[in-house]
Amino acid sequence: MTSAIRTRPVGTARDYLAEVRSCWEGARAGRDTIELDVGVAGVAVRLCFAEPALHARLAPAFEHRRTTSRPDPDLSIMIWAGRDHAIPTPPWCRPGPVLRGSLDHYSDGARQMVFRHENRFSALDHASGTGFQWYDDAARISSAEAANPLRYFFHWWMLREGHALCHAASVGTPAGAVLICGASGAGKSTTTLACVDAGLLYVGDDLVLVRREPEARVVNLYGSAKLNADCLPLFPRWAAHVDNPVRAPGEKAVFFLNRFLPDRIASSLPLAAIVLPQITGRRLTTVERASPAACLRSLAPSSVMQLCGDGPALLRELAQLAREVPGYALKLGTDQASTVEAVTAIASGRSSL
Repeated sequence: MTSAIRTRPVGTARDYLAEVRSCWEGARAGRDTIELDVGVAGVAVRLCFAEPALHARLAPAFEHRRTTSRPDPDLSIMIWAGRDHAIPTPPWCRPGPVLRGSLDHYSDGARQMVFRHENRFSALDHASGTGFQWYDDAARISSAEAANPLRYFFHWWMLREGHALCHAASVGTPAGAVLICGASGAGKSTTTLACVDAGLLYVGDDLVLVRREPEARVVNLYGSAKLNADCLPLFPRWAAHVDNPVRAPGEKAVFFLNRFLPDRIASSLPLAAIVLPQITGRRLTTVERASPAACLRSLAPSSVMQLCGDGPALLRELAQLAREVPGYALKLGTDQASTVEAVTAIASGRSSL
C-alpha cells in the first residue's frame, strides 16, 4: 500500500509544526471552513473542519456541548484529511519499518504530538493553544473514533487545567455520581446504559473528565455511548438509535445520546464514589467496599495506555483521586433493577457500607 505520509523529514519540533500548519493551510485553501465552538468545564474550544465529511463524522459527539462563538477560544483544533495535504514524516519517529497503526509520541513540554503510522496525526502547541489533527481518509474514520474523537487534545489540554481525562463511565443523580471503571468486559457499559435507561443522569460511557479540587467532580465530554453487539438485546428501546447498524465483526454499536436523550446528559456532577463492576452470574447485584489500591488498578492502566503523553502526571491525579474518593466493588447480578438500585444508593450517599 502506498504511504499517505511524505517522507522528507524536517528539523526541530517548532519547524515541524510550521510544516504541519502549511499542510492545514493547503487543505483549507479555497474552502469554507466549518467551525464548531464547544465548551468543556469552562474551556472554550473551537473545532475547525476543512471539509463537510469530517464535520459530519466527528461533530455529532460534541453537538450537546455547542456554545456561543468567542473571538479568542482557549484552544483551536484544525482538522483535515487526505493525501494531497499529508503531513511530512515526523522527525522523531523510530527508524525502519513499523506496523501500520503503531504510535510514536513526542513531547518537549511546550508541544505534544502523536503519529499513528500511515493514517493519523495529532499535535498541540500549548503556547498558542493550537492543535492539528490529520487523517489519511475521512471515509476511513472508525465508529469508535467518531464516538470519542480528538481525545489526545482534551487529555493534554485539560490536564493542565486541573481535569484528568480517564477511561471510565459515569452516571448519577443530582446529589452525586459514580465513576465506573474496569477492564473491557467487566460490565461498565451495560451498567451505565441500564442506569440511564432507568432514568439516572449520564455523564459518560468510555471517557470522562474528573477533577479533585475544590471538590471531586466528574465532567461530561462526549455525547456518545458504545455497547458490545451481544448486549444489544438487553436494551430493546435503544435499537432504533444505533448509529452504525452495519458493523465489522467485533465492532461495538455506537449511540449518540445527545440526539435522543439530550435532557439525560449532565454537564457535571459531584463525584461520590468509584465503582468497580464485576460480573458474578448471580441474580441480584450486591456491593462491597473496595480499597484505594483496587480502584487505582482498575482506573489507571487503561487510562494511561489510551492517552499518550503526560502519563506520570495523569497517574498522580488518579492515584490521589482513588485515595480521596470511596470505592465500591459492584458484584453484578443479572437483575438490572437491582444494579440500578445499588448504583443509585452509592451515588446518592445512601449506601450502608
